[in-house]
Amino acid sequence: MIRHCFYLLVSFLWLATIAPHAHAQKIEWSAYDLIDKKMGYVKIIGYDDAGFFALASNLSLEHERSRVGFKKRKYYLMHFTNGLKKSWEKPLEINANRTIEKITWFNESIILISSEEDAKNSKYTLWLDRVDQKGNIVAESIRLDEFNTTEYGLDEDLILIASHEQTYLLISYGTVRSDNEKQTVRVVVTDETFSKTKIGDIAIPIGKKNYTAENYAVANDGKVYVLGTRYDNEKKARSPEQYFYQLLMYDPFTQITFQNEIKITDQFISDIGFSIDELNKQVVIAGFFSDKTSYSTAGVYYMAYDPATNKITERGSQKFSERFMLKFIGEPKVNKGKELVNYSVNKIVLRNDGGAVVTAESFYTSRFTYYDNFTHAFTTRTNYYYNNVLAISINVDGTIDWEMVVPKEQFTVDDGGFFSSYATLIFLDKMYFIYNKFSGRRTAVMVHRVSTTGEDSQSQIIGPGEDAQLIPRSGMQIDENIVVIPALRNRKLVFLKLEF
Repeated sequence: MIRHCFYLLVSFLWLATIAPHAHAQKIEWSAYDLIDKKMGYVKIIGYDDAGFFALASNLSLEHERSRVGFKKRKYYLMHFTNGLKKSWEKPLEINANRTIEKITWFNESIILISSEEDAKNSKYTLWLDRVDQKGNIVAESIRLDEFNTTEYGLDEDLILIASHEQTYLLISYGTVRSDNEKQTVRVVVTDETFSKTKIGDIAIPIGKKNYTAENYAVANDGKVYVLGTRYDNEKKARSPEQYFYQLLMYDPFTQITFQNEIKITDQFISDIGFSIDELNKQVVIAGFFSDKTSYSTAGVYYMAYDPATNKITERGSQKFSERFMLKFIGEPKVNKGKELVNYSVNKIVLRNDGGAVVTAESFYTSRFTYYDNFTHAFTTRTNYYYNNVLAISINVDGTIDWEMVVPKEQFTVDDGGFFSSYATLIFLDKMYFIYNKFSGRRTAVMVHRVSTTGEDSQSQIIGPGEDAQLIPRSGMQIDENIVVIPALRNRKLVFLKLEF
């Protein structure tokens, strides 16, 4: 499943008609000691004309359950100039009775969502605060919602997503109170001025054992989309009829819900993502299918949904070519070596003709337990594997335009893959994948370029002698040709600015 759906807030329209250009990158490092050592986790969250904003914390910002450690978590907000100089730094402090749930960038300002629990009356209140470009919380808090904890809860990670044009903000508590026959997804949709807020419950007539909401999005017109997996046999799929996806569209203004099943006859949809294509007035769903299992990959799947008519307008699929599969010799496979495993969709990059480029990364974990004779206790370790990245361009009829692979192997232990995975930048006719060659202090930093015609090249831009490790998932494209990525350099936290 898509692990990092928050990173789908922005989808780029890749204009395939632009003529190829050659671009050399410019590398710039920030000074050392710009960030307090106690705030060892940092992520870029937004930008303005003068530079960019970074969020720092004493606890990981990429935890599988970000609510972990709320009572001990501290946040600092910082602004850096385009020249990587620190403009200011301020702690994020709110009412002592509230807990910060999420922080994001919306409509050229920093938005802070917090919750306040009234245990005596079994109530939760959800608040929105705006932070100005100097780090100050402005005006009064906006109360978004109030709900009874016997009906709803914040047990799961809160969803916070903006529309492509930053016209609407979606806040969802994910799947909340449910039983074996039904469940409810609570959503709050507010406009760019926060003056028009709609609260609604998306009723799903399927229990949690048989349906899981996976990904969310909100369109420029405020409509909410939820993509989920449907299991007709309590998550033990034996046929494509027992395991498939469903796309829900909810209009918060009319409170009407539409749903569509996403299936292929006699084949499994093994993993998909979606993006709202505002240019072509459709929703693009794309990903992978399998002939044999619900977890392997034999080829690509594409579907286009028209929200105006509630109809599927395009649908198609195609298997990977034999030539493409030869690039994965030595990798685990199933179905007599015809299907890949461990690949999950990361991003849907929209094409201006209605097609899409799907990027997917090979990711998996393993655990082992051993007995320590010194401590006389059992210890469990977790291995993290972030390997090759696929980039596949899919036409509107589901056929493959081109297919390529970014070769990489990243292995770490007990760190959550902190230095693993990749950052991306899209500029003119190229998409850039930026990553550590491997996870370790002596790694090199690599860039893999792929054009709109599928031509690709790879080069080393930082050598192992620089003692630099990127933190790629914490970076952000801050301009049309600039990406900024936090990194450790000589064991100190810094920023790397790449200009293509």
